[in-house]
Amino acid sequence: MHLGHINYPPTTLGEAVDKWHHDTLPLDCVMTVSDPATLDGGQFEWFRGTKHEMAAMRDRGETIPRERIVAPAFPGPGYAIALHGDMIVHRGAPLNTLAERISMVNGYVAMDPSVDEQSRSRDLIALDVQRAIADMRGGEVPPEHYE
Repeated sequence: MHLGHINYPPTTLGEAVDKWHHDTLPLDCVMTVSDPATLDGGQFEWFRGTKHEMAAMRDRGETIPRERIVAPAFPGPGYAIALHGDMIVHRGAPLNTLAERISMVNGYVAMDPSVDEQSRSRDLIALDVQRAIADMRGGEVPPEHYE
């Protein structure tokens, strides 16, 4: 089974296309729809470390060291990367120039009922809605974590 969505560019320059996060599903495929060669910024990036390290850095108010951020080069539109989305912290970096930056993301789970639960559905059920809204609006969370 798979779930998919499309990421569009923000309307505010310097705002992340997709903030640092890890997903609810175990396997993601992120495909560039726009030609990366035509964009200034907006790279797909992942954190070289664990989601627990990233959470600890966030809790201490630290910014992510550049040497721990990986931005794979996509040769053109239609290229993709597969990742263990619920374990790897990743984002769509901010654009330096407003442009049409579009990516398509599909997440996959096994249909075999004998396989252990692969999603983080339990996290979604326990979601603190007020905190999530504050995060989306740049509330309590330091903005440097979402650049």
